[in-house]
Amino acid sequence: VALGEAAPAFRGAGLDRRAVSLADFAGRSVLLHFWSTESGARAMRLDLLKAARDAFHNEGFEIVGVCVDADARAAAAFAEENGMTWPVIGSGAALAAQYRVREHPRALLIGPDRVIRNDWVQPFALAGEVAAAVRGPADLAPATPAATRDFVPSVARGNWWLVHHRRAGERSTEELLLWFVTAAGPDGLEVAVTSSSGWS
Repeated sequence: VALGEAAPAFRGAGLDRRAVSLADFAGRSVLLHFWSTESGARAMRLDLLKAARDAFHNEGFEIVGVCVDADARAAAAFAEENGMTWPVIGSGAALAAQYRVREHPRALLIGPDRVIRNDWVQPFALAGEVAAAVRGPADLAPATPAATRDFVPSVARGNWWLVHHRRAGERSTEELLLWFVTAAGPDGLEVAVTSSSGWS
């Protein structure tokens, strides 16, 4: 399962014991969100997921949660406590394996044509991704240029950057960092960074 491929059909038992399937959301864009109670609400950035659903639900967007934990009762309690009002499939380890998801939290965006539009959606970029899925790129408002301070490069997901880093006034802390951009959006970047101490 990868970017640009057809999303595999699925059917699972929701935490409310109702069946949930991809076919239920025909013609809608779906964020398939894999998580565990160990992930924690903050790591999942549920605030951004809720905001995206509030903004785009009436335009054809839905979230389908998939809890990979075996304990469905604990998953149901976590979902209720954290205000997950969207469908959530419990005991979803088999579905995670079907979609080859080994890390969580992780989200995939499936378009209304059932094609995977993004196989690793970053929470801060979710609103833009969903807007493009439900409205189409031509309907998006132009991005507002960021306020510049010295130099602001154009950065995209998948870029590599060699960065010279030094804490202000501390020449002894100079080092070169290699950045791999895992996500880029109007609100910031997410990067994997390597230096002499390794990846972080």
